[in-house]
Amino acid sequence: MPPPIAQRFVPTDPAIMHSVYTLADYPVLAALAAERTQATRLDGRACRAIYEDARQRIDWQAMPPHEREFAQRLGVGP
Repeated sequence: MPPPIAQRFVPTDPAIMHSVYTLADYPVLAALAAERTQATRLDGRACRAIYEDARQRIDWQAMPPHEREFAQRLGVGP
C-alpha cells in the first residue's frame, strides 16, 4: 500500500509540473491517458494525476527505465 499523500514526494519545481510532455515518449502514460483523453501532449500536473490514479495498475518493473525516472521526477513511483 502506498504511503499517505502527505508522506510522498511532491515536486516543487514549477518547471517540471508546467512543462508539456509528448505522450508518445512514455508508452505506459500514453496507454493510461488514452482511457481519458485524445491529447498527444500533457503538462506535468496532468501526467502526475494520470500516474497517481493508475498507481495500483502500473507494472513498475515492466515500465521503461526512462519512463520510470520521469514518473519519479513527477513524484510518483511504486
